[in-house]
Amino acid sequence: MEVSTCPLVRSVQARLNGWGEGRLLVTDDADSDEVAGWIDGLRERLERGDLASLAPIDLGDGVLASGELTIRVMLADLDHLDWLAFDAPDSPRLADRRRWLVDDFRRLRAQIG
Repeated sequence: MEVSTCPLVRSVQARLNGWGEGRLLVTDDADSDEVAGWIDGLRERLERGDLASLAPIDLGDGVLASGELTIRVMLADLDHLDWLAFDAPDSPRLADRRRWLVDDFRRLRAQIG
C-alpha cells in the first residue's frame, strides 16, 4: 500500500494495517443504535448534497480538503470494515478498528450534528 502524505489518510492506513493499537477509545456502547441511525441519516444527507459545502473537519487525525470528502472516506472505511467482517466476523482487530471509526463518527456528530 502506498503511504499518503495526508495525516488523516496515513492514520486510516495505519489503523487498517493494525498500527495504533494503543489509541484511547471513547466508546460507549449504550448509544450504538443511535449512532447507527445517525450514520444512516448521514448517508442520506450526503446523497442529497446537504454536506457539499462543509468546511474541512478536524477529528484529530488530520484534515482533508473538505468536510464532505472526510465523510465520504469515513463511510467508505466503515463499509470496507463491514465487508471484511464477512470473512472474519470474530476478528478482534476488525472489531477494534470499527470501534475507532465509530468513535470518529461520534466526534463528527458532535461537530456537525
